[in-house]
Amino acid sequence: MSSARTLSIRRMSVSAPDGSPVRIEARRCDLVQLMARRGQAATVTEALRCAFGLELPAPGRADTAGDVVALWTQPDGWMLMAPRGAEGELAQRVKAACGEL
Repeated sequence: MSSARTLSIRRMSVSAPDGSPVRIEARRCDLVQLMARRGQAATVTEALRCAFGLELPAPGRADTAGDVVALWTQPDGWMLMAPRGAEGELAQRVKAACGEL
């Protein structure tokens, strides 16, 4: 079982220190859109689990492992986020994990 923490996007309640319902901050991060080819979702999921310890989340959910967060965006599609690194670093890490899948 992964030590990654699973978050529910639908049930997440956020409030700012001043009591307003939402707090928005600008943070620099790297984003990678990941879409599995038809029939390859299980293979991509396993590749990301091995490389990052990350469980690609189900619809309406998010997951985090280490410095990488995955958000479900559509069937067989996720948005991966990580703290800003060297340009293209997260994309290179994902490509190395997935190879030519």
